[in-house]
Amino acid sequence: MRNLFLLAFIALIVFLQINGEKIPVNDGAFGGGVFYRDVGRFFLDDIENSSYNLVQLTRILPFALLNLSFSAFHIVKDDEGLRNGMLIWQVVYLGLAIYWYLRIAKKLRLNSALITLGFILFFFNFAWLKSVWYHPFSPDMMAFTMGVGQMNYFLRYEKFKLGMLSVLGAFVSPLLLISGILMLFLPGDKLPMYEGERPKSANPVVFSLITIIIFSIVGWGIWGWRNEPIIDQVFHGLALLSLPVWIIYVAVNNSLDWEVAIRQLKKRTHSSRLSKGIMYLTGILLILVLLSGNNESLGVFRILKGIGAGVFKFPGILSFLPHSIGEYWYWLLWFISNGFCKRWAGWDGLFVLF
Repeated sequence: MRNLFLLAFIALIVFLQINGEKIPVNDGAFGGGVFYRDVGRFFLDDIENSSYNLVQLTRILPFALLNLSFSAFHIVKDDEGLRNGMLIWQVVYLGLAIYWYLRIAKKLRLNSALITLGFILFFFNFAWLKSVWYHPFSPDMMAFTMGVGQMNYFLRYEKFKLGMLSVLGAFVSPLLLISGILMLFLPGDKLPMYEGERPKSANPVVFSLITIIIFSIVGWGIWGWRNEPIIDQVFHGLALLSLPVWIIYVAVNNSLDWEVAIRQLKKRTHSSRLSKGIMYLTGILLILVLLSGNNESLGVFRILKGIGAGVFKFPGILSFLPHSIGEYWYWLLWFISNGFCKRWAGWDGLFVLF
């Protein structure tokens, strides 16, 4: 009964959002959405002549499906029709994500309270209840759905389906390929819990210092913080100083035996499995590079700079709070970290979901 209420409630919100406000410029698209709408319109017509670069190719699948569905039913590909078609596909992706979530909950045998809490954390947020309906030309919903599907097949040891989903995910988000390889080729044993009082260690402090140094070098050297106003740079520095507090807190209060876990990882991770994973990753990356074109403007530093500009676009502590769909995962990072703390130790099943 509770699941039906949650499904009805999210269906009502989605219905209201679909019929609600849309982006008032460019007939419902802005930024990268304008390009991806053109992919949805001309993909089959230009597939032999158009040349998509590597970044565009790793996000092209949702819009290729949009074009294929319109072409199959001979639907006119005008701006309004493409927007409505993308909204329909977003509903399909959301429904599939909910289905896979409930399958995961059934596999883990979660009780009603944990199913409800997980459902709220997964689906009741700005990303899936507002943003994708306000700007539907986005691959984020499909990427999220395929990530939930990966976890479902990983828990059920269905490696063929996991592998196929990971290959398709390479054309939706690069992270799906990486996560799929980790699930396929690394051992999936349960993490051991530490018994007794944990001895003190300086490792969290050392790790915190290394983290601050790395973020400082990348932030001021690549992401361009040095060109921002002094007050913004000060707040970026304060944000970095807040990271050790979180790192040390998690390290002190976590309930995992990391030394045993590392030994377990080394024992179970054979060189043959690692070789297969590396070959799998290299092969797919080679295919992506061969299919792509116009990569002259791309580069490692430019990609890293773009990541920093998007993720850390606000100074200070706000840098580590969610301002967009992608940064929503910072909340999950915080919540998962509590899963390793003693007061959450009994909630193992829920945290496997993340």
